[in-house]
Amino acid sequence: MTTFRYSRGVIRREYSRVIPVKSDHAAVVVDLRELIGKLLLAGRIHTCIGRMVIEDEEVRDFRAKAWDNAIHAEGTREVFSRRFNSLYRLTRIRDWLAFAVPILLAFTATAEWLEAEPAAKKLMFGILGAAAAAQLLLALWSLISRWDDNLAYCSRAMRDSYNLKEAWKKIGRNDVLDIRQEYRMRQSQQENIDSHDVQQNISPKEKQIGLRAGLIEVQRKCICGNEPKSRNVPFWPRSKCIHCGGN
Repeated sequence: MTTFRYSRGVIRREYSRVIPVKSDHAAVVVDLRELIGKLLLAGRIHTCIGRMVIEDEEVRDFRAKAWDNAIHAEGTREVFSRRFNSLYRLTRIRDWLAFAVPILLAFTATAEWLEAEPAAKKLMFGILGAAAAAQLLLALWSLISRWDDNLAYCSRAMRDSYNLKEAWKKIGRNDVLDIRQEYRMRQSQQENIDSHDVQQNISPKEKQIGLRAGLIEVQRKCICGNEPKSRNVPFWPRSKCIHCGGN
């Protein structure tokens, strides 16, 4: 026989007999549910904390690498800046001689007052002849060495390296919206630029100058412990270093 009984606020359906519901049993069930809920919540918190720790380590790794890349970018900019300045001076001298020598030669040949001074006229022609030879040699040198192409490349490399340096510094300061996406994008850009710069035959001394410039830019020490005081490599360093040139 099925009976329905009410005992302390709980309805139980029993067969052949009624079992009273004890209040302490209900309290234990509630306590177990609360305990399970707390354990689940603690597990979620622990998982979240673990993820945050992993993410923080990843962000710190991105920022550390970004500062290293900023040193590299500033060093590259310094190397091509020096090459640009040197080529700029040489091309200006070449172009100035290309205009000045013919003009002075024509003036000397047509100057009537030099007719009375044959020795002076002969000296002027000798000087202009030497200048013309120098201008011709500079023109051939610039043509063989491709000064104009290298000048354009150095100008572009300076601009790209400067932009990369500023981008890496922002990542190093974590001053970006998505550090992972920004890092991957700049890393791809860096690899593309490096693939072109590697063909420019950077000398060991230029690498030392570049490293010194990068270390000074971000105010860091070399792996040898030296802190470069100038961008130029000292001629007689007290402490030598194959990486930065020493101090």
